[in-house]
Amino acid sequence: MPLYGVHLIVAALANVPSRGYDVARRNGVLVFKRNPGVAVFSETWDAAVKRALRNAAPESFRWFTARGQSVMVGWDARRYELVWKRRIKGGASPRIPRVTDRRDLFVVCLRDRETSRCFVVVGVHTSPIPTRKAPDMVDVARRTHEQAGDNIEQVAETTGYPVIAAGDFNTPHLVKPSRRVGPGIVHAELFPGQYARWGEADAANFALRSDHSGLAVTLEVVKR
Repeated sequence: MPLYGVHLIVAALANVPSRGYDVARRNGVLVFKRNPGVAVFSETWDAAVKRALRNAAPESFRWFTARGQSVMVGWDARRYELVWKRRIKGGASPRIPRVTDRRDLFVVCLRDRETSRCFVVVGVHTSPIPTRKAPDMVDVARRTHEQAGDNIEQVAETTGYPVIAAGDFNTPHLVKPSRRVGPGIVHAELFPGQYARWGEADAANFALRSDHSGLAVTLEVVKR
């Protein structure tokens, strides 16, 4: 018998701002018509894209992000109460030679309003491995992956709650979770809590106006 469930959408948007507000809003519409409880977006550096996603979302959605960052973590405040949030400094991306952007982790602890039980979501967008654009920076990119992986594992080990790390990992193997849900580099990685773990999971891809498909995941939480 599950303790509660989480309906999560993970969406890596088309590169912006070249695709602009209208494309971002259309992607937001495609996401929110699926009625997620939690949403993790990447490729949201541009302020217009952040605004487009907020405009596409229900008014009940709350957000954790920062100016110039590519990750937005959102949750439906009708279903979940924010317990705490934490921004963890991430590595810089060497995707373009000598040009970097900071890729922080955005972490929220949410409490299910019906059951009063908590879980943690980590929004992730790690650096691409720049084998073509900056081959001399591949080792730097791999070190940023190691840093992100270490930070995610520390969150999983110290919160005591079940953890979902979700987003565009730019690798299929960032850390060693108890379970990985979703194909490719856009996926979710699951870690058990002290008293509860992730049970059944149902995952499906759906089309976005992007070079990545969206991922819809329904997760159950059960006692350990």
